[in-house]
Amino acid sequence: MRKLLFLVAMLTALMAQPSWIDDPTQNHTIMGVVGICAKNYPDEIKYRAALMQAKAELSHATNLTIKTQTQTSHKGMESHTSTKTQIASQNTFKVYVKDRYTDTHGVLYLWVVKE
Repeated sequence: MRKLLFLVAMLTALMAQPSWIDDPTQNHTIMGVVGICAKNYPDEIKYRAALMQAKAELSHATNLTIKTQTQTSHKGMESHTSTKTQIASQNTFKVYVKDRYTDTHGVLYLWVVKE
């Protein structure tokens, strides 16, 4: 009976998700976010999508401002559109993937933190 309880406890611990999924800042000690991507994408796309989501969330958290200006000009039957994008930030920083986790359903989680 003890062996069975031990086995159940070990399996539960192995299947439990990492604590950083629910608390990516580790009680506000680091600047971290979680990027998530669904299972129905190829692995290389899942990784890129989750990383892009995490970077966008970090940008929002650090007050990064992205300004886009679009201008369209018409000349006869032709039209030309030009877009100018400005990124304004008080600080520049690097990020890295500290950990990754794929749950039993195939959903990818990336823990991205600011250096």
